[in-house]
Amino acid sequence: MKKLLSALLLICMLALTLASCGGGKKETTPPETTPPETTPEVTTTPDPELTKWESISADVKAMDAALRTFKFEMSDLTEAAYQTKCDEMMAGPDKLENAKTNLDQLVFQRNAAAKEALGLVDIDDDHKAITYVYTDKAWGSQTAVIQAQTEDASNPNAADMFVMTMYDMVTACFNSSFRELSTIEGSYFDWGAQGWHYSIMNDMSFDRQKIYVMASDYFVETYRNLMVLPFNMTMVDGAVDELGSILLPAGQTLREGEYLSDYLFQMVQEGKWTWDVLTQMCQAIYIDNDASGSENSADRMGIYMDTYGGNMASASLYSTKISCCADGVGAAGTALEGKLVPTYPATGDEINKVFVAIGKLMKADGSYSFSSSGTANATKNVDNFAAGRGMTVGLARLGELEHEALQAMTDTFSVVPIPLLEAGSVEDYNTCVHNTAALGGFNINSTKYLAMSAYIQYCTENSEEIKDEYLQVTMKFKTTQFNLGTSDMLDLIYDSIQSVREMILDNVLRNRKNATIFKPEGLGDPRWHGMIKGSNYATAIGAVDGGAFLDKYDTVKEAKQRGMNELMVEWYALPTAPSATPAE
Repeated sequence: MKKLLSALLLICMLALTLASCGGGKKETTPPETTPPETTPEVTTTPDPELTKWESISADVKAMDAALRTFKFEMSDLTEAAYQTKCDEMMAGPDKLENAKTNLDQLVFQRNAAAKEALGLVDIDDDHKAITYVYTDKAWGSQTAVIQAQTEDASNPNAADMFVMTMYDMVTACFNSSFRELSTIEGSYFDWGAQGWHYSIMNDMSFDRQKIYVMASDYFVETYRNLMVLPFNMTMVDGAVDELGSILLPAGQTLREGEYLSDYLFQMVQEGKWTWDVLTQMCQAIYIDNDASGSENSADRMGIYMDTYGGNMASASLYSTKISCCADGVGAAGTALEGKLVPTYPATGDEINKVFVAIGKLMKADGSYSFSSSGTANATKNVDNFAAGRGMTVGLARLGELEHEALQAMTDTFSVVPIPLLEAGSVEDYNTCVHNTAALGGFNINSTKYLAMSAYIQYCTENSEEIKDEYLQVTMKFKTTQFNLGTSDMLDLIYDSIQSVREMILDNVLRNRKNATIFKPEGLGDPRWHGMIKGSNYATAIGAVDGGAFLDKYDTVKEAKQRGMNELMVEWYALPTAPSATPAE
């Protein structure tokens, strides 16, 4: 199902990232022509006889040529993100000779079509319509870089758009590094369109007015960061004796021409796919291969769980319907009186349900925990899954399935959404986009935002083929038998993307030097999903159903709320339309 994605409301994070795989060559920043002192006004009245893009084309082509060239500065994520078949997570390539795969070529063709439709121009060899520049800074620490470039309005080498990780971009919003998109008169973003990213942008807006960060299907990266549960479909289909009683309807046997995985997909579609079902499957699939009497990586395991990285922990929490911080109202007599403020619940009982579900799984046979802090350890467990000794390698970003070992495995793997806490309906799934995804924000001092907004909007509405190609390549549709169930699951996962505001804000609070969050003894990482992590998750789970988490909840909640209130004071002090001037 197709969803229009255009701009990201407010400080919003999320973003879909269409980071295609371009050449690994880094470009030097070319000098730019001096832009006019004032930005152009769009005066064209759309002709009702023309299509939307014909109208936009007329506006953009009427702009000065210098306003129809722009530069994207992109964080080079390859070092930390994936062992991938793609060299760069970029929005390009802008040159066909850099296109190494069908996916690259599709990105190039779409970008070329957008440039032609809008009259974006190559002035000369040093001033291309679009220039992609990669920063040499490591991902995850870009806020200072963005702020330094945007504070200097006279910097001729500053990018017009920055493409960085979610939590860096959100922090940069609070530093007034980006233009408020509602100040773009004649903007080509369709704010009234229906689509999951619009609801996310609105949710991240707090006051439902300011719009600072933009994201769209232009960035393939989002797909790479969809959180999923990959599983070995060959193993499931071959384990009728072990898994049939769990997946098949009561009293039914597998019919001729059917596969057991068909019933797993059906269970997902019916809203019966829960953590309890996953736990049962892990117990049933377990085989003590080395007859050691204890679980280890030599056994056939149900699930390998990473207890070090935040991917598993955050996905398990933010894929649920549980609210870790809902809209509240600032207290009377404060700077936030009467204003919407993300507010933590009075008790941690709802959040604790996730801890309990993970606790049950980790205490069950067939669950094997490991720490990805050691590359060899993490790789060994990926290799075990690829060798057919694991039903699932655990909750993961979709892009991790690009790993060479998984692409080369003999068995067929598939994906399902993260399980529900309790049975419900297909509408209850929530796919979160992990905060390592990149999104784009307009430099507040750029004079080229009108042409850029048209360009991004055009690309967004012409990205479906690119998305499908990426998903097919990642899921090996080109090298194994096409599986309709997998295709349906990918559609469901994509269409169930919902807000991960709380995860992004937790990361912003944790990384801000002036935040009042502190680390209570025994719980080093004050983020809710950070508290799930630990040795076999024992830190949060405790001896009895999450007792350790509940014992610390009040203390952590109060500290986090102070930090959140502090953050919101800054948010409400940010410039509002029609001003686009950075706050003093």
